[in-house]
Amino acid sequence: MPGTGSADIRTFVHEYGGGAWIPVPAGLAGGGPATGGPASGGLPAVLGACAADQRLRLFGGGEAGDSTAGGSTAAGNGNAAGRPATPPAPVARGHRYADPAWVPGTDVSVWVREVHDDGAEPPRNEIVSVRLDGTVAVLAAGADFYASPQPSPDGTRLAFLSWDHPNMPWDHTRLHLVELDADVAGVLDRAGDRVLLDGPALQQPRWSPDGRLHVVSDADGYWDIVRV
Repeated sequence: MPGTGSADIRTFVHEYGGGAWIPVPAGLAGGGPATGGPASGGLPAVLGACAADQRLRLFGGGEAGDSTAGGSTAAGNGNAAGRPATPPAPVARGHRYADPAWVPGTDVSVWVREVHDDGAEPPRNEIVSVRLDGTVAVLAAGADFYASPQPSPDGTRLAFLSWDHPNMPWDHTRLHLVELDADVAGVLDRAGDRVLLDGPALQQPRWSPDGRLHVVSDADGYWDIVRV
């Protein structure tokens, strides 16, 4: 990757990939606004999964022409290898990250992580928080699969989906809600992980600006947006 002039950002979560990167909000890691535009002449920054080792890395976020800025997604700018934002896994591509979202007002993002480092098959899946200083904390674990972690607008709650074998996500999924602690290092009370809806098939949980949770459900045979 170094010397290629562009960043190879891809994730191998669930083997077929998914959302592999997210713009870094303004003021964090020297990044520009979340819309992707540079701030004060700087390069836009993204946090993404490096295809070579699957670690999360910061790309961009420096001044134009600065080769030490941690890499850029724009050809010809900086070091395309990026700056590591998560620890290395015990085995090659052992920790894979996808489906990110930022916790509002913080330097924390949440991701689905697929763990291959214990040699077990199938791999272990979980939801983790990642700070820009490299701190990683597990927020949810135990289900066979996870998807769509979505922090509330005030950053105090996290909604996400889970499902287990033999179900596919279009067969039966669960909508969860957990409370986050003040510094988003973990869950306040794991027993407080509430299953708001248990099937049938649910997709795309999203929060409205006033903090109300919605999800797409096929409970009546059609994909409808419902308020939880």
